[in-house]
Amino acid sequence: MLSLFGLVNFCRAWLLEYSTYEAVLRGATSKETPPTIQWTEETRHAFRHVKHMCSAPALDLPDYKLTLHLYVAEDGNVAEAVLAQMHRGKPRTVAYYSKTLPLNVKGMVSCLRAVASAAIMVEKAQIWHPMIIHTSNAVNIILMLL
Repeated sequence: MLSLFGLVNFCRAWLLEYSTYEAVLRGATSKETPPTIQWTEETRHAFRHVKHMCSAPALDLPDYKLTLHLYVAEDGNVAEAVLAQMHRGKPRTVAYYSKTLPLNVKGMVSCLRAVASAAIMVEKAQIWHPMIIHTSNAVNIILMLL
C-alpha cells in the first residue's frame, strides 16, 4: 500500500478527489489497525480508484481550441507542473513537467519562489498558446504589491 502512495505522491495535488481516497487507505494501514489490511467495500473502492488514476491513458493530446491550464507547485527544491484541459467538465492531463530549482531561486522567499517557479514551468512547457496558470496563494502577495 505504501508503494502505491509513493507512486501517486508526485502528482497528488492534481488528482481529482485523491485526498478522499487516500484517507480511507491510510486509515486501513494505520498503527491502530491489524497487521493485515481489512478489505472492506470502502477500501476496495478507494484502492481501485487510486489504481485507476495511475493507469493509461495517462496523457491526452492537447486540443488547441480549448483553454490550457498549468498547475504549478514547488517545495523549495523542485518546481512541478501539470498541463491540463477541461473535457466534459473534468481536467485531462496533457503533460507533466518538473525541474530542480536554481540555487538563486531556492534562496528566495516563498512568494518570489512561487513566481519564479511558475515562470520556469511556463518556459519548460514551451506552448505558445494562451493558458491559465494555477499556483499557490503566495503569488497573490506579489500581485497585491504591484
